[in-house]
Amino acid sequence: MKVLNVTIIQILRANQRLRAANIATLASAELGRAVTRKQVNQALYGDLAGQVMQDEASSTWSLRDTGPRSPEARPSEPVSEFMRALPTMLIELTEEQLQLIRFGASGNLLIRGEAGSGKTTVLAARAGWIQRSFNTGSLLFLTYSRPLCAYVKAVLVRLGLNSGVEVMTYHDWARARAKALGLSVRRWAYGKDLDKAFPGILQMLQARWAGHRLLSAGPEFWAEEFAWIAGRGIDIREDYTRAERVGRQRHRVTVADRALVWDAFEAYRRRLAGERLWDVDDPGGLVREALRRFGGTWPDNLCYEHVFVDEVQDFDRSWLAALAPCAKTSLTLAGDLAQRIYRRDFTWKEVGIPIPPARSRALAMSQRSSREILAVATQVLATSALTRDSDYVAPGLSERRGPVVHRIRRATGAEVTRAIAERVAQQRALRPAASIVVAVPTRASGFQMRRALKAAGLESRVARFEEAAESIGPLPIVTFHQTKGLEWDHVILAGLDDTTFPGSFLNAATGDEDHVEDLERLRRLLFVAMTRARQSLAIAGSEPMCRFLVGISPSLFVDV
Repeated sequence: MKVLNVTIIQILRANQRLRAANIATLASAELGRAVTRKQVNQALYGDLAGQVMQDEASSTWSLRDTGPRSPEARPSEPVSEFMRALPTMLIELTEEQLQLIRFGASGNLLIRGEAGSGKTTVLAARAGWIQRSFNTGSLLFLTYSRPLCAYVKAVLVRLGLNSGVEVMTYHDWARARAKALGLSVRRWAYGKDLDKAFPGILQMLQARWAGHRLLSAGPEFWAEEFAWIAGRGIDIREDYTRAERVGRQRHRVTVADRALVWDAFEAYRRRLAGERLWDVDDPGGLVREALRRFGGTWPDNLCYEHVFVDEVQDFDRSWLAALAPCAKTSLTLAGDLAQRIYRRDFTWKEVGIPIPPARSRALAMSQRSSREILAVATQVLATSALTRDSDYVAPGLSERRGPVVHRIRRATGAEVTRAIAERVAQQRALRPAASIVVAVPTRASGFQMRRALKAAGLESRVARFEEAAESIGPLPIVTFHQTKGLEWDHVILAGLDDTTFPGSFLNAATGDEDHVEDLERLRRLLFVAMTRARQSLAIAGSEPMCRFLVGISPSLFVDV
């Protein structure tokens, strides 16, 4: 017990007042093994009784001012800044999370975990532990979205890390590194840029491919095929010709068709290059091209000692292949297949990131959502094909209990909106400080929701992507995609009539591979949106409701 006693004294010297549970968490992290609150209390009331005192009003412990301590109580070294900061973490760390934070600081590590299991917090805390413990080299933390960047930066500040870890989106990192290598672009090219360029591309193709069936395919087909080529990191015609391409049944691309597609792809890239643009779906290609022009080898000053990637399931193959050589000592990845909401797929071997079994670790319990919310969300995924993937982590039902999921079903959309407005008013009256959000399938439906809520007497705002995490002011309305990586106390999912979701996202084809893939992706998107809720979840829509909810036990809902 002497080692634990010394550790407790060190912790209390660094932190003025702490509860026994907080001391146990810090002691577990410092000693690298589980320390229970019971063991801490035994030490506080036993061997350390003369050196510590308790404030009964707050149930916190602190050191007595009793002059020189015994040799056993003197710390051999100052407590780390990382350990000072841990009590202010957003969630109380579990033993499982602490083990991953302090996992060996070299080599690759994959952290798999369900929604709400604390992957992002663990990843940020791991960056903090490596930075404070080794205090050497540069650290890079990449995410998919800017709202998640803001969240990670807030966690790092709470860890006392106001500098030392570079946090940015992959797209921002790609542009910055390409510029440092000598390739600068004005901005990313989006769908509107392809739409603008496409008539000229078609006219060029007509000269060689007049009458070809793919010339009648719409811009959506070309955008998806170009994104697939970019995501696979394909740079030359021969590689595209040989690549295995599944799906695309509505406009099936045969090997013979690929010569036409590559002509179109090269014409599009030339058009962008002439305007100093780069396609937003190909940030990995921008890095790859910049490196090729530079000479093919990363300069040491542009690499990082340690790299951390959050929401890795939404990174494309070419993105990770471009990033991997930049990590000199360690690469830590965190993700959840159940939250993959984009058309991306790869194996770790394909991107040059070997993950030995011992370095693929799972966080198996949600720390965010209640048992009642997860019971519904897991049923949404019950028939998904992803459950058979080796990297999939089956969601475990939380021990924390909460209200049953509320279901708002009405005959018309107007009635649904009035019911949502009433629910928001009730929740604000009961808990004025709680965060509430309404999530809808698309941004267009968000503006419709705002107008309808205003008619019902409730002020709201359609949040821009970077504002999705903000809950101050009028009620925020976000899209299902914007909820990714974020959380709120109370979540209301609207637009869950089947014609809107998933209906409005599906093309006219039925039964083909693209249709099945779209349904799988949209099913996961609904799961992501559901699991953003900390305290309560309500789902709302007119009849018939979303097909992904069919078959879920009625006992898991309360109709309101």
